[in-house]
Amino acid sequence: MSRWLQQTAQPQHPDVQILEAFTRVGSYYPVDIATCNQWVTKTGITHPMLRDKEFPQPTTKLSIYGALGLKMKDIIVVDRNLKIVFKQNVVDQFGLNKVLSVLSGLK
Repeated sequence: MSRWLQQTAQPQHPDVQILEAFTRVGSYYPVDIATCNQWVTKTGITHPMLRDKEFPQPTTKLSIYGALGLKMKDIIVVDRNLKIVFKQNVVDQFGLNKVLSVLSGLK
């Protein structure tokens, strides 16, 4: 998802700010700072990344995913007033196209 956001969404919508939460390694292990930094460097991601150290128990108020009620591969889009205008589990091109459609409708 990170590469798609950076390579597709950002160039088409340069005024949109991308922020991504990095949650885990594999299926169960919370990610540590060193692993997160290595992954960001390796992939060349330039948008801001947050580390959600509470995952995989995202029910605590300290969890980014818990606070927003998110699951893995969820994308949320908020407008300038911080109102959520899109929230969906995106796993295929159809979902990615829906995200681009929502971004195109933002003013």
